[in-house]
Amino acid sequence: DMGQWNQSQKYFERLLIDSNDKNQAWIEYSLGEIHRLKGEWIVARKYYDYAFDRMMNSKQMYIKESAQILSDIGELLYAEGKFEEAMNFHERALQIRKEYYSSDHPHIANSLCNIGNIFHIQDKYDEAFVYFQEALMILEKYYNSFHVDIAKCLSCIGHYFREQRDYDKSLEFHRRSLAIYEKYYPYDHVCIAMTLNDIADILNGQDKNDEALNIHRQALAMYKKLFQYDHIDIFEHLCTLGHIYSGQGHYDTALESYQQSLAVLKQYFFSGHTHIICLLQNIGVALNSLEKFDDALDFHRQALVMEEKYYPSFQAKIAQTFIYIGDVLRCQEKYEDALDHYKQALEMQKSYYPLGHVNISFTFQNIGTLLSQQEKYDEALEFYQQASIMLEKHGSCNQSDIAFNLIGIGHILNNQGKFDEAIDYYQRALDIQKSYYYADHPNLADTLNSIGNLLYRQNKNDKAMEFHKKALEIQEKNYPTEHIKIATTFIYIGYVLEDETKYDEALDYYKRAHLLFVKFGNCYRSDQLQIAFNLNYISDVLYLQGKYQEAVEYQQHALLIKEKWLPSIHNEIIRSCIKISRSLCSQEKYVDALEFQQRALAIQEKLEPLNHKDIGERLCDIGKTFFDQKKYDEALHFYQRALEMKEISDPSNHDYIIAVLNNIGEILKEQQKYDEALDFKNRALKMRETYFSSSHQDIADNLNEIGNILHDQENYDEALTFYQRALEIRETFDPPGYNNIIVILGNISYALKQQQKYDEALNFQKRALEIQETHCPSNHLQIADNLNDIGIILDEQKKYDEALNFYQRALELRETFEPSGYDHILSIRTSISHALKQLKKYDDALTFLNRTLSIRETHRSSSYALIARNINDIGLIYYEQEKCSEAREYYERALEMTETFNTSAYDDIAVLLSNISLTFKQQADYVEALDFRNRSLEIRETHLSSNHLQIIDDLNELGHILLAQKQYNKALSSYKRALEMRETFDPSGYEKIACLIISISDVLKHQRNFFDQSEYSTQDLSKQTSGLFWFQLVNNIILQCSHNQLAKNEMIALCRQYYQDNLNNLKVLDEFEHEYHSNKDHFIIK
Repeated sequence: DMGQWNQSQKYFERLLIDSNDKNQAWIEYSLGEIHRLKGEWIVARKYYDYAFDRMMNSKQMYIKESAQILSDIGELLYAEGKFEEAMNFHERALQIRKEYYSSDHPHIANSLCNIGNIFHIQDKYDEAFVYFQEALMILEKYYNSFHVDIAKCLSCIGHYFREQRDYDKSLEFHRRSLAIYEKYYPYDHVCIAMTLNDIADILNGQDKNDEALNIHRQALAMYKKLFQYDHIDIFEHLCTLGHIYSGQGHYDTALESYQQSLAVLKQYFFSGHTHIICLLQNIGVALNSLEKFDDALDFHRQALVMEEKYYPSFQAKIAQTFIYIGDVLRCQEKYEDALDHYKQALEMQKSYYPLGHVNISFTFQNIGTLLSQQEKYDEALEFYQQASIMLEKHGSCNQSDIAFNLIGIGHILNNQGKFDEAIDYYQRALDIQKSYYYADHPNLADTLNSIGNLLYRQNKNDKAMEFHKKALEIQEKNYPTEHIKIATTFIYIGYVLEDETKYDEALDYYKRAHLLFVKFGNCYRSDQLQIAFNLNYISDVLYLQGKYQEAVEYQQHALLIKEKWLPSIHNEIIRSCIKISRSLCSQEKYVDALEFQQRALAIQEKLEPLNHKDIGERLCDIGKTFFDQKKYDEALHFYQRALEMKEISDPSNHDYIIAVLNNIGEILKEQQKYDEALDFKNRALKMRETYFSSSHQDIADNLNEIGNILHDQENYDEALTFYQRALEIRETFDPPGYNNIIVILGNISYALKQQQKYDEALNFQKRALEIQETHCPSNHLQIADNLNDIGIILDEQKKYDEALNFYQRALELRETFEPSGYDHILSIRTSISHALKQLKKYDDALTFLNRTLSIRETHRSSSYALIARNINDIGLIYYEQEKCSEAREYYERALEMTETFNTSAYDDIAVLLSNISLTFKQQADYVEALDFRNRSLEIRETHLSSNHLQIIDDLNELGHILLAQKQYNKALSSYKRALEMRETFDPSGYEKIACLIISISDVLKHQRNFFDQSEYSTQDLSKQTSGLFWFQLVNNIILQCSHNQLAKNEMIALCRQYYQDNLNNLKVLDEFEHEYHSNKDHFIIK
C-alpha cells in the first residue's frame, strides 16, 4: 500500500521458501498482487493461478478465500482489456462472497465496484452507477465513512459523473476520495497522484486549463518519484496532459504527449487493447485539429478496425469512432460522407441506448452543425431541437451542454436572419452560463460576442459594442498576457466601427487583431487562414477609404496565403479574386480586373458547375467591368448569359432575375437603345409588382429608373409620370428615406427644366433643399449639389445674380467640407464664371476662370480635356470683350493641348477650330476664318457625322464667311445644305430655319436673282420682289415658332428695318404683327 513494491516482493519471496500449503497460497497471492501493481501481468497471473490451484486442491478447500484471488484475476484481466473474462471472474467472486459473507460486507462492495467498472468501460454508465452506489452504501456503513476502499469507490463514481459531463459532481467525488487518501497515505502515494490526475482532467473539461495544468504537475511530480518514466501508470498522466494542451489549443504539444503515452502502452498491452484504441483516437483528434486530415483518418480507421475485431459488442465506442471519422470528413468539406458516418453512429447509439443517452444529443448536434454548414438550416434546426429534448431528459445535470446547445440553435437562427429568435437563445444560454461559471469565465466572453455580433447584424451598433467591450474586458482579465481569442473580439469591434464609418478606428482594431494572430497563431492551416481573412477585413476598410492600391496589396497577401493552404479550386480563392478585381476596377485597371474575374468564373464553373446562382454572379461581375469600360456589347453578352442561365435553371428566383433585367436595361440605355431598355426595365417592374408587391422601395427605384430612360428619350411628360409615381410610393411607404426622396425630387426638377418649366423645376429643387437642410443637415456635400442645381435653373432663367448667390453657397460648402473634391469645386467655379460673364463682369469671370485653371493644372494635371476647356472658356470671355487676338491666343493653347493629349476628342477640336474661325471673322480676316471653319466642318463630317446640328452650324457659319467674301454661289450652296439638313433633322427648329431662309434671301438679293424657279416653281412669284418672297416664307414659319416674346419682337423689328423702303411689305408685316398679338397666348413660352 505504501508503493514500496520491490521491498515487499523480496520479503514475500523469502517467506515462500519455508511456507506450508496454506501460507504458501497466500504468499503466492501476495506476489501476484505485487507483480500486478508493478504492471508485470504475466508473472502476476502465474502467481494468482498457483495460489488459486493450491487453495482449491488442498485437503481442505478454501472456497471463501478463493474469492479474493478470483477478484484480483478479474482486475488483472480488466487491466489487460479482457473485459468479458474479467466479468466472469468478478461474478464468480461475488457469488462466493454473497454465500460466505453478510450482504453488507466490504468484500461484496469491492466485487460490486469491480463489476461497475466493467459496465463503465462498456459505456453502460447507468448500470455501472447502480453498482457503484450499492458498493458505496455498504462501505460507508461498514467503515463509518473513512477507508481507502471508500476512496476507490468515490473515484469510480467521480468517473461516472465525468462521462455524464457533470463536472461539478465529478469534482466533488474525486475531492472526497482525495481527502481520504491524504489521511490514509503519505503525501506522494500513487493513489493521491492518480486522484490528482483525475481532478486535473475534470478541470480541463471545465475549460479551467491553467488550474488543471498546475494540479497535473503536482501529480506528475509524485509519479516521477514512484516510477520509471515508462511505467504503465505514467500513460494516464501523459494522456491527461495531452487533453490539457489540446484544451489550450497547443495541438502539437498535445500530440507529443499522446504519442509518448502510446509508446508506454505498447510495452504492456497487446495492439488491440482498449487503452491503445483510445490513444489512437486522441491522436486522430489532435491531427484533425492540426488539419492533417489524411493522417487523422488513418488513426481513426486503425482504431475502428481494432474495435470491430476485439470489442464488437462495444457499439457505443464504435459509434464514437464513426463520429470522429465524420468530424474529419466534415473538416474536409466532404459533407455527404461525413453525414453518412454520423448517421451510422446515431443508429448504433440508439440501438445501444434504447432509452436514450446524453451522447446521442451530441451526435444530433454534429449532424445539425454539418447541415448548417451546407446552409440546410431548417434540417439543422430539427436535429438541434432533438438534441435539446435528449439533453433535458438525460443531460440536465450538465448545464454547460444545455447552454452549448442553445448557442448552436442561436447560430442557426442567426444564419437564417431570425435575429429576435436567435438573441433569445443566446440570452438563455448566457443566463445558464452565468449561473454555472464564475463571473469572468472566458466562455461567457464567447457568448457575449455572439450576442454582440447579432446586434451588429441588426444595425444596433451601440448595444453590439457594449457586448463586445464586456467580452474584451473578461478576456483581458483571463489572458493578461494577451491571447488569440482577444483577436477575435478585436475583429467583432472592427465590424461595428466599420459599419459606423469610423474607418481609422476599425482599421486599428483589425491591425491589432493581425498582430495577435501572427504572435499566437501557429503554422496550422486554420490559423493561417484566419490571418488571411483578417487581411481581407483590413483591405475592405482601405477600399472604403478609397485607398484602392493599398487594399489590393492586402488582398493579394491574403490570396497568397489561401493559395498555399487551400486547394486551387475553392470558394475562398473566388472571394479573394472578386475583392481584388473590385479594387482594380475602382482604379480603372479594367484589364487586370477582368483577369481576376475570369479566374473566379473558371473556378466557380469547376467547383460547382450546377451552382447557377454563383456562376451567374460571376458573369454579372464581368459584365459590370465591361460596362464600366463602356464596352456595352461585351457587357450585354455576359449579362444575357446570366439571365438565360437563371431563367432556365431557377425561374422562380425572381429577385435575381429582376436584378439582371435592370442591369441589361442600364446597358441598353447607355447604348441609346431606349425602347429596348424600357422593355427590360418594364419587365423588371412587372415582376416586382407581381412577386414583391410589398417591396415598395424597390418598386419606387424601378419607376425612377424608367423615368430616367424616358427623360433621355426627351419624353419628359411620361418621365414625369413615372417620377411622380416613385415619389408618391417613397413618401407613403418610406417617409424617413429622405435621400431617396431627394433624388426623385431632383429628377422631376431636371425633367421640368428640360421642358423650360423653370419655376416648377425650381420649386422641386427647393423642396429637396428644404428636406436636406431639415432632416439631413450634416449631408453638406448633397446640400451643395442642391444649391448648385438651383443655381443652374436660375442661370437658365437668366437670373444671373440669384444664380450667383446659390453657386457661391455651394462652393463655400464644398471648399469647407471636401476641399480635396476638386472636380465638384471646379465645376461650380466654372458655373460662377459663366454667370459673371453673362452679367458682363468680365474681369471677375476671368479671375475665377484663371483660379480654376490654376487648380486644374495643380491637382488634375492629367485631365487635359478639362484643362483645355477651361482655357477655351477664358478665350470666350475675351471674345465677349471683343478682344479677338487675346481670345484666339487661348483658343490656340487649348487646341494644341487637345491635339497633343487627346487626339480623338474630335468634338472638342471642332469647337476650338470654330471659335478660332470666329475671331478671324470678327477681325475680317476671312481667309483664315474660312480655313479654320473648313477644318472644323471636315472633322465633323468625317468623325461626327451623326452630330447633324453641329454640322449645320458649321455650314451656316461657312455661308456667312463666303458671303462676306462675296463668293455668293458657294455661300448659297452652303446655306442650302444647312437648310436641307435642318428641315430633315430638326424640322421643329422654326427659328433657325427662318434664319437660314433669310440668309439665302440675302445671298439672292446680292446676286439680284429674285426667282429661284428650280426650287420654288410651285408659287406664282411674278408680282413679288425677291425680298417679299422670302419674307412670306419667314412669315409662314415664324407663326409656328416656339420662342419667347422678346425674340419675336426682335424678329419683327429686324424685318421692319430690312423693308423700311417697301410699303407693300410693311403692310404685310403689320398684318402679321396683328395676327401674332391676337394669338400669342397660344404660343409656348420657351
